[in-house]
Amino acid sequence: MSITQFMKKILKTTILLISLLAIITTGYGQTSVIIKGRIYDKTTKEALGFVNVIEVDKNGRNVSGTISDVNGNYTLKVRNDKNSVIVSFIGYQKQTINIGNKSTIDVYLESEDQTIEEIKILGEKVGNDGYTKVRDRATAVTEMEFKEMKAVMTTTVEEMLQGRLGNVDITAMSGDPGAGINIKIRGSSSLNSRNNPLIVVNGIPYNAQIDDDFDFGSADVEKFGNLIDVSPEDIESIEVLKDAASTAIWGSKASNGVLMIQTKRGIKSKPIFEYTFKETVGKEPDPIPMLDGAGYARLITDEHYNVNRNEFSDKEIAFDPSWENYHNFAQNTDWVKEITQLGRTTQHDFSVRGGGEKSRYNMSVGFSDEIGTTIGNNLKKLNLRSSLDYTLSSQLQFKTDIMYTRYDQESNYDGDPMGNVRSKAYIKMPNMSVFERDSTGKPLGEYFTPESTIQGKASDNYNPVAVTRLGKNDSQRDNARALFTIRYKIKPNLILNSTITLDIFDTKSEKFLPWKAIGGPYNDDKTNQAVNDFSKKSSTYTFNQLIFNPKLEEGHDLSLMGQFDTESTTNRTFNVTTSRSASPLNQQPIGDKHINSFSDGYSEYRSMGLFLTGTYKFKDRYIATVGTKYEGNSKFSPESRWGFFPSVALAWRISDEPFLKQAKFINELRIRGSWGITGNAPGNNYLYFNTYSAGTDNAYVDMPGVKPNGIELTSLKWETVDQVNLGFNFSGFKEKVSVEFDVYRKRTKDLYLPNSDIPSSAGFSNIGLNNGEMENRGVELSFDYKIINRRDLKLSVNFNVSRNENLVISLPENYSLEYGDMLQNGNYKISIEPGRPIGGFFGYKYAGVYKDDNDAIVRDKNQQPVYAIGTETPMTMIHGGSGGYEFRGGDAKYVDKNFDGKIDELDLFYLGDLNPKLMGGSGFRIEYKGFVLNTFFYMKVGQKIINQTKMDTEKMYGHENQSKATNWRWRREGDETIVPRALYNEGFNWMGSDRFVEDGSYLRLKTVSFTYQFNQKFCQRIKVKELKTFATAYNLFTWTNYSGQDPDVGAPNDPKKLPKDTSRTPPSLRIMLGINVTF
Repeated sequence: MSITQFMKKILKTTILLISLLAIITTGYGQTSVIIKGRIYDKTTKEALGFVNVIEVDKNGRNVSGTISDVNGNYTLKVRNDKNSVIVSFIGYQKQTINIGNKSTIDVYLESEDQTIEEIKILGEKVGNDGYTKVRDRATAVTEMEFKEMKAVMTTTVEEMLQGRLGNVDITAMSGDPGAGINIKIRGSSSLNSRNNPLIVVNGIPYNAQIDDDFDFGSADVEKFGNLIDVSPEDIESIEVLKDAASTAIWGSKASNGVLMIQTKRGIKSKPIFEYTFKETVGKEPDPIPMLDGAGYARLITDEHYNVNRNEFSDKEIAFDPSWENYHNFAQNTDWVKEITQLGRTTQHDFSVRGGGEKSRYNMSVGFSDEIGTTIGNNLKKLNLRSSLDYTLSSQLQFKTDIMYTRYDQESNYDGDPMGNVRSKAYIKMPNMSVFERDSTGKPLGEYFTPESTIQGKASDNYNPVAVTRLGKNDSQRDNARALFTIRYKIKPNLILNSTITLDIFDTKSEKFLPWKAIGGPYNDDKTNQAVNDFSKKSSTYTFNQLIFNPKLEEGHDLSLMGQFDTESTTNRTFNVTTSRSASPLNQQPIGDKHINSFSDGYSEYRSMGLFLTGTYKFKDRYIATVGTKYEGNSKFSPESRWGFFPSVALAWRISDEPFLKQAKFINELRIRGSWGITGNAPGNNYLYFNTYSAGTDNAYVDMPGVKPNGIELTSLKWETVDQVNLGFNFSGFKEKVSVEFDVYRKRTKDLYLPNSDIPSSAGFSNIGLNNGEMENRGVELSFDYKIINRRDLKLSVNFNVSRNENLVISLPENYSLEYGDMLQNGNYKISIEPGRPIGGFFGYKYAGVYKDDNDAIVRDKNQQPVYAIGTETPMTMIHGGSGGYEFRGGDAKYVDKNFDGKIDELDLFYLGDLNPKLMGGSGFRIEYKGFVLNTFFYMKVGQKIINQTKMDTEKMYGHENQSKATNWRWRREGDETIVPRALYNEGFNWMGSDRFVEDGSYLRLKTVSFTYQFNQKFCQRIKVKELKTFATAYNLFTWTNYSGQDPDVGAPNDPKKLPKDTSRTPPSLRIMLGINVTF
């Protein structure tokens, strides 16, 4: 279904509903009567024009109506004299009039005081689930109100949330516009790649991710990450559900927690218009300093000399003025600087909301235009949203939500094996010119893209500027949602809520790499390469809730709820890659081009569930909630399709006990505990089927073939996550201090393991099984203190800190998850094994550099030389691979763990893992009259990062440019240094060791925001209700020992991948200025 067809369906549905409303609101008169009169302001006695006068029946339904004229006069034909008449006007209290025998009725309306920011809400506050009262929660839920966050004025939701919610780890994949984000709540609970939480918008799951069934080699799946398609200006509040009891209602989709977003809705008021403008400028942190042209030439010469003791000569690094290409290879090009620019974002947000007694509305539009700090990375985003709440009668309410988001994204061409442009910019030879030059050194206007250089062929060692400027990587995403809810009050204590939601996510990506961008030969598969990717995902959700609140004796409260929900999701995908078109003007993969790859796919998924829950409260002190979810999922075979997931939560409001009545400093103290089980389904939809693949990869005698992809898993069952949570909430000292504390244990059982070994005689070498356990344990603490809370001066501080420990408990003996050939340079070993966390890795211990040949000898555990049998000559340290490379002076020294004189896998050490030991945030807020100063610090402590960029720029193994740190390399016997000698394609100086593993701990001053709100007198003078100006600085300072550009490296979702810093675009230091006006 296309977006156009989708919007037509919405329009037809809306017209049908409006027609239905018209029919419903049509009454049939019994004894009609005509009434008339005049409407006045009770205080000023002035006539009020354009006032609503509505006849309503005994059920609260509108029957007929009129409005008063400019002089306040009205006339209304009442269809039934037993009905009532409601007179209402924005800014005044409504009046209900019984007609009786009266024919002339004058009405005096009393003004009601109502501000824009503070709207009185009768009754107790209910959470975003629409069911549980906030003060009665017995579960682990963290809430974030956006009222106080308005002073920060961030540009994205993800940025606003980072560090402000305990144990919610949010990391951007890179600093490029539109880059995916990684969100984890209380660690990783599965060895599958799906460890992100469920995102719920206005009570309905919102999942724009593509299914695991599709893995296009040309697609950057990181960019399909959790993008929250909601503008910060549209958000009312956010809640994070962490334990099993709070997430139970969402079933298996919520096994990793829930991020619940509630958007703004209409209110009873005159139309309120709000406009926000933001302009942001960003600058990247300084890059790693690299060698200049002369330093690069010396390094390459040194690499070759250390191998064969011969002088290396090549015109490209000889700086010979007589050579015709001298000026093309005699520059000092800073390639990273050449592809870096100042970033800029312009954002507009406009909204209008209001309403009366029967209907309330909210409409908003947002547009942002972001230019990234890496050239060629831009994003335009359009957000449209509308909501309507309509009260048909005192029993029947109707709600709609329409959301639409459009992304137009430009990125650098990054298809395999191109890699990311920034990593290429770091290692590109610096003496090479960006533009081609003539014999006098004058640029000719064309990018310099020779077919090959000493670094290799053009397609692998391209001109980064040419690729960023000429390469095309454009994508368009259309995300749309239509939500319809009917709320029917069957009885005062029995309510039915019914919701249907339609989601459509369309993505189209077009890539093109013209010949001029790389300069390779025509028969190269990168020449004029064109890629088209399409994906279409559609989901339908239904939720039917029945809420019953029976009337019990005083001191007893009972709430019961039953919910039946369904989901149906389909995915369609298509990919084609071609090359060698006759003209760079033909950028579509059609016609007589060379086909590199072609694939398409279809996937379907369904689930349904029944959730039953009840909450009992005794004397407003003792609270118990019991629930269960019975869920079916099409990803499992019929034998194990259904899962049963119970939960229990208890709370004790101990502050209301008589023995604490004298503790006046306590406003509320609630102790709570919960236990529950949630299920977790695999990401792939068809594991219990026999699926097949066809194509030339399976050819036999030049004929395309078909082969099975794996063994059907009919015994596959649910992963279960068993969670226990204990905590308390404290509010005291006249509500100046609030503390929230939680301790939890989260154990995953029946882990789905896709790589369990089986005999190859079965036709496959491994199979997926449910076997194994993993656990997360942790604590969370948050604290808020309102130090000063006066009318004109307020000062408050807050902090949160959390710790999560992940541990694999058990795995079967036939399960093998090991990656990394440790006898080769550059590799680390991943091994998931009991007793260690996931995300851990192994490598060698770096011990410095052998000063000379005499230093490269074998030593025993007492550091005494070990001699060869029958000789007085010490044995030389060797590498354990084939060939037995002998270490020499200037080579890297690694710890010989078992003292056998050989560096091999027996010498590996556990080097750490990507999981932070602590994370949290802290800030303070000062308000003085109209001024607001807001600051926030964010920290992570204890995570280990593999600095891949450092490895790539200090290995001195090929013809790549290297960092200035290599100027301190070993050059001659006796040198004492930690940087080994340069060796061209020889030696083992850059094996995976702790030399390139760094502590990623950091403390960052994330935001400093200054806001000024103009006083009411000034606002009245310029005819507006509110006016604010603001300035916010992001990422001002980072305190860290990490040597790379940014220590906040995103942890991969896939356990087979390492936490590497691959020189992606780092987050920039940004300054934002803006204005907010309400009128």
